[in-house]
Amino acid sequence: PPHDEQAGGIYISKDQGASWEQANKGFPADAVNDWVVKDESVLAGTDTHGIFISSDRARSWYSSNKGLPKNVRITSLAVYNNVLLAGTFTNGLFLSYDNGQTWNVSNTGLKNFTIRCFYTSGPTLLVGTNDGIYSLVNEGKSWNAEKHGVQLNAFSSTNNKILAATDQGVLASKDYGNSWEWVFREGAIYTLGADEKEIYLLDFFGTVYRSNTTDFHWFKIDEYPPFHSTFKLTPVSSKFLAVSWKGVLKNLNSVQSGFQPSGLPKD
Repeated sequence: PPHDEQAGGIYISKDQGASWEQANKGFPADAVNDWVVKDESVLAGTDTHGIFISSDRARSWYSSNKGLPKNVRITSLAVYNNVLLAGTFTNGLFLSYDNGQTWNVSNTGLKNFTIRCFYTSGPTLLVGTNDGIYSLVNEGKSWNAEKHGVQLNAFSSTNNKILAATDQGVLASKDYGNSWEWVFREGAIYTLGADEKEIYLLDFFGTVYRSNTTDFHWFKIDEYPPFHSTFKLTPVSSKFLAVSWKGVLKNLNSVQSGFQPSGLPKD
């Protein structure tokens, strides 16, 4: 069904998430799948309207789709060495060298054109697709397959290890993505988050697993997530937040700390 214009789009908080207000001037009534900040601009990728940019702290937005397919679904965004990357659903990968004003396709070497996630750190750039992990070669002109046969859902990193959530469990790499080993094989993982001490995994049924960052011994902590469908795990300062489809934030370190922020639409 069409999105409710009052419920969709972008919201902004100036008090650490306690209250929210709409920031939708010029923004379509559409779902937002990912966003990224580069210099003074925010770029948001949508479900059916491509990419929108704000260069005035989310006061207003404008479309930036030159070079992108019509009505493209943007699945992921990233910044690497001052270049913007946009992953799409079924149309592959696009690069922008002018802060998102124009986009150029970059699919050479890719065997799957549904891009789900990126990992960027220093010289390392990895692309997660519906069928495997790819790394950058030839300064972005082509991509090299590092791992086939898995659907990538999310990347994270901790203590010089790169972690990859997949439809078969979690992979870890200690050599910047050149080789991978399984560290969790108890089911598909939707997303994951990590800090210096702990790693959290979230499966497709709302179960969270936790391990320290050294031995990968996993423990279920099912009682903490707020609802069945949790969208993202986010480490922030000393708290660990779970964000559900119902708009509730909860600190995973305390069962009693859930709250409903004001200003967000219902559900």
